[in-house]
Amino acid sequence: MYKQSIGLVTLQLFSIFLGVFSFLYVAKNVNPNIFSIVAVSSMITTIVTIFSTTGLEQYNIRNLLKWRLTENISRIKILIELSLKSRIYLSIILNICLTPLYIFLSVYKYNSEHLVLFISVGLLSVFSSVADSIFQIYKSLNRTLDYQFVSVAFLSIFRILSILAFINYSIYHYIIIGLFANLFITFYFLIKLKNELSIGLNFNLKIKKSILLLNKSNINIFRKATYISYLYRSSDQLLISLLAPVNVIGSYGFCKNILDLINVLLQNIFEPLIQRFIEFKNDSKAYINYFNKVLYTRNILMILMILISPVFYFTNDLLIFFKINHYPNLFYYFIFIYTAQFFYLNNVLDIGKITLFESEKFYFRIILIQSISMLLFLLLFINISDKLLFLNFTLSNICVYLFIYLKKKNKAFIDVAD
Repeated sequence: MYKQSIGLVTLQLFSIFLGVFSFLYVAKNVNPNIFSIVAVSSMITTIVTIFSTTGLEQYNIRNLLKWRLTENISRIKILIELSLKSRIYLSIILNICLTPLYIFLSVYKYNSEHLVLFISVGLLSVFSSVADSIFQIYKSLNRTLDYQFVSVAFLSIFRILSILAFINYSIYHYIIIGLFANLFITFYFLIKLKNELSIGLNFNLKIKKSILLLNKSNINIFRKATYISYLYRSSDQLLISLLAPVNVIGSYGFCKNILDLINVLLQNIFEPLIQRFIEFKNDSKAYINYFNKVLYTRNILMILMILISPVFYFTNDLLIFFKINHYPNLFYYFIFIYTAQFFYLNNVLDIGKITLFESEKFYFRIILIQSISMLLFLLLFINISDKLLFLNFTLSNICVYLFIYLKKKNKAFIDVAD
């Protein structure tokens, strides 16, 4: 049951160690104004990755494993090809559309500097987008470990290279070399998919099949949900980049990187476990037994989070020890990140079931509530105090919990085991 999750967590712990070391090393050797360039580069990559999706990946998560079990290989091939090709086309188009944003950030935030860097990051984000699509495909087939093993290897190598580049050259080289990992990940898996499923690498879209697939209403809902999820996942980076002082951008960007690493770790624990719910869809007894085991895992992690929470008493001492106490508001940000992850864990199984089994419209409502509430709280806290940033994630997760609780109470939430 836990074999894939344990493997993923082991790989991810190693990757997180390198990631945290990388962020800490750079952060303590530059001021927040310089580190803000890393935050802006991350924001660009996220925009390209999210808005280049068509909703097919979420559709795949619900169906590819089921089709693989029924040996419907031809349909799997069509969807995989379409997912990959549409990501490539849309991410290239997005980069053209984002050029005014790159110019605005360069001129108004950085005194007409870093424009070439922002454009370069945008172009390399095409590979980040395709790599994300490949990850979603492997997750859909419940082969996340296959992807993560190679991905973590490439990311680890390039994190080490990016640190060496930073030491010997500049933060520009640190950012660019780090992004090159996704280029190698993309080409490796494109070749692998071609060998395994005869996925073509040509760029001739099959128009009739594309239109038939993209006009399906449920895929359209998934696409809209993905776009709206940007508000939750990354609109904060864009708003902070536009509205906050440069030193706050640096501090916020550093903590957002930490938050993303923790998110990936928790997702790698639970997503393979939740994806297996599909296997027990028609066997309520087996489903209940398996679900209770996953629930037990979730509860243990929540208890552990409560038990280690007193460590925050020493946060300021740790900031001094790691020589990053010159970044503003880190004490508050770490606390809010911690509470946000606690409530994420509280919601993870319900959201997983909704993603797999509930109607597309219900899934869309969850994403909408999560994203809009996060954005509204963020706008509120930006105007009140920058110390409250990241509290918006905690409150957003609480809003989702309350919505699901009310739906359960009114019996509007369908459980496969019922």
